[in-house]
Amino acid sequence: MADQAETLARNLVSCAVSRTPAGGHINVRIEISEFGLLIEVRDPAGLGQFDGVELAEVSSITLSFGSSCGPGGHIQWAELRVPQPRAATA
Repeated sequence: MADQAETLARNLVSCAVSRTPAGGHINVRIEISEFGLLIEVRDPAGLGQFDGVELAEVSSITLSFGSSCGPGGHIQWAELRVPQPRAATA
């Protein structure tokens, strides 16, 4: 899960950096829930989209993902599913 979390965070932050003007701020929030790991990235830009490569990579490793835009800027988020423990074999 750590490799997937790193890939996901890198993609979300990379998108935010490309949209953020010099002097702008990017905020990253990571939250662990009973369902998985939520990574949220906020930037001051308007609504942006995942590009095709990022969308394919993000959608292949996440439980859910999305983006929104409001007065405070742009937010992209994604949630990784907590891996289920493997059953013991005899």
